[in-house]
Amino acid sequence: MQAIVEHKSFQQLIRWVTGLLSVLFLINMFWQNDFMNTVLAGLSILLVIIGLLIMNRINQVIAGILLIVGAIFLYQYQVPLIEWRAAILKNISTLALIFFAPVLAMPFFYKPYQAELKNVCSKYISSPGMFLLLSAFASFFLGFYMSMAGIALIYVLLEDIAKEYKCKRSFLMTLVAGNGMTNVCCPATGAGIVLPATGITYTSMLTYGIIISFVLILVSVLIYSRDAKKEGAVRLEKRPDTVVQWSNIGMLLFLAVLLSGIIICIDKYMDVPLLGGVALLATPFALIFALIQNKLSVFKTRLIDYSKTSMLKNPSTMTIVVVAGFAGEGLKRAEFIDYVLDFFAANQGLSMIFPFILMTIIVLLGIIGVHPFATVATLGAVLTGSMLGTSQIGLAMIYLTGASIALSVTPFGALTNLASAQSGMSVWEFTAWRAWKFILACLVIGTVMIDIFTLLGI
Repeated sequence: MQAIVEHKSFQQLIRWVTGLLSVLFLINMFWQNDFMNTVLAGLSILLVIIGLLIMNRINQVIAGILLIVGAIFLYQYQVPLIEWRAAILKNISTLALIFFAPVLAMPFFYKPYQAELKNVCSKYISSPGMFLLLSAFASFFLGFYMSMAGIALIYVLLEDIAKEYKCKRSFLMTLVAGNGMTNVCCPATGAGIVLPATGITYTSMLTYGIIISFVLILVSVLIYSRDAKKEGAVRLEKRPDTVVQWSNIGMLLFLAVLLSGIIICIDKYMDVPLLGGVALLATPFALIFALIQNKLSVFKTRLIDYSKTSMLKNPSTMTIVVVAGFAGEGLKRAEFIDYVLDFFAANQGLSMIFPFILMTIIVLLGIIGVHPFATVATLGAVLTGSMLGTSQIGLAMIYLTGASIALSVTPFGALTNLASAQSGMSVWEFTAWRAWKFILACLVIGTVMIDIFTLLGI
């Protein structure tokens, strides 16, 4: 049995099951067939079984625990079987996006964009810290318009440069942090989910959300720059005589803006899950630009390479994504909210550290598999700013900051698993305990900033 599991063709099987699952999901976004949902759930279960067989022992144990915990809660609260199916399919749109993300990135290989960005860095940037700063804010701004799909594009564009600086892990952690912080102020993601629970308008919190997200991005760069030194990062000599073809940089920016605009339109005008819509866009976008730029041969070559070698750099990622969605649906039913309310009511004198406590709850639950916005939705139904000694804007900042930190460090989140699949690194190499300094610093600094907003009467 072990020989079969370790055989290359068996490990390739998870890629093809994932592909079939992703394609059928995209079809069913428009078909909305109940029988197809059952088929998708069956394929998801098959994917989990195969993934558990090929995973290393640590991943097997963690995935197994999550499966058991999710099943226990779903059974304990007598959840109907149809909701068990929904729990299995919870993260299927994420799975589809992860599968199609490399195809979405193909147009960014039609011209030597990576080499051109390398030229820009060679001419103007020498330190790994400045490179990480550039990466973090590029990830933030692209993520603001493209959600986590921006991770795939930024990664493929800057990966080779990160290798030259010898800071691959720190680079990946910085990208994830930058993209995660978009949730503090982006109306299509975090703010759009949290604001209805707090009863405030988007414009009333936008300035404070941008301030917090920018400060925490800078915090991530400072922390991961130190980690990069331990990783063996090196400075590169500036080469002022390097020639930069700015026309290529202009086309690169045009592609990014165009893709962002299309994704915004999908989100606004199409009645489909955003991540599923982006996955659906991937192949047409890559093919159309191949035709426009007369790069059909490059498209075909990269498509063959994708199907044979890079369809999934980290195939066990997909199993973790499915298991995390299932476990999260069970865990969010746990009735811990009464204990939270009792604590805040009995300790009003500690209101200055309430943001820290509440964000810590969101982050810790996120780390063990409960989606941060599921926690926020639960808390938002019963908590008000006045209970915590702050305003509703302050409460929204607590929710958004805590959720953004959690999404950047949870081993079970869509963002981190997309980054894992894209890089080929195990998700455990750059999340949770690897990021504890980032988590602690963001919790402390986020709390201080929210307290300052409260003291200023915001």
